[in-house]
Amino acid sequence: MLRIVVVLLGVLLAWLVPAGSSSAGLMLEFAVGGTPASSFEIAAPGQAVQIQVQLTQTGPLAVGEPDLKIDGLALAGFRVSFGNPAGIAAVSNIEENPAFNDGAPIETIDLIGATADLNEAVSDVFLGPFVTADENGRIVLGTFTFTGLSPGATSISVAEYSAGDDDFYTGTFTLLDDFGIAPGLATLTVTPEPGTIGLSLAVCGVVAAVSGYRARRKRGPTGTADDRPGATVPS
Repeated sequence: MLRIVVVLLGVLLAWLVPAGSSSAGLMLEFAVGGTPASSFEIAAPGQAVQIQVQLTQTGPLAVGEPDLKIDGLALAGFRVSFGNPAGIAAVSNIEENPAFNDGAPIETIDLIGATADLNEAVSDVFLGPFVTADENGRIVLGTFTFTGLSPGATSISVAEYSAGDDDFYTGTFTLLDDFGIAPGLATLTVTPEPGTIGLSLAVCGVVAAVSGYRARRKRGPTGTADDRPGATVPS
């Protein structure tokens, strides 16, 4: 209900105030420890890795553009996709940023559709406190745990929850969606288990040894005749 009220208030303000014409340098991205990254690795199928999703604002800002370091965020909603190709890794858990403390985040993991959604808000979207960006203009929105399913590489992406919805509001009720938020993209690789690699190498070694042995038997020990029982060496 509270989200609906905020959205309606945002619509009213958007009608009264012209929408922003620039992007305000807004982008969604994947990160580890607050540091953006474009590639991640899971040690083996069955293992997991935690990947952050953050909203980043780069400067400089034009007059009238929202500043996340000052205005902060009141509401956030986004979707992570992880099925390109499918069957490599999947989201197994979602943790919201504790600063979005309304106590009722909406977390959805769809393994069939290969998507994971998070919608969150602060406890008081009118008075705050709001979630402000750090000195680099970054706000961590949540942490997603990816579990490896099979060896290989897959693309993961993050974008607004719905292109036609109102997903991000600042503490001043500015709809960030109007400024455009660039989606994020990364590669997630699941490596084979070390034992599997060793077994594959061992199998290759055995195949090579057997092939060499068969070749030697066909040529004979001296390379001049077959060593099968009853074979003779021409004089």
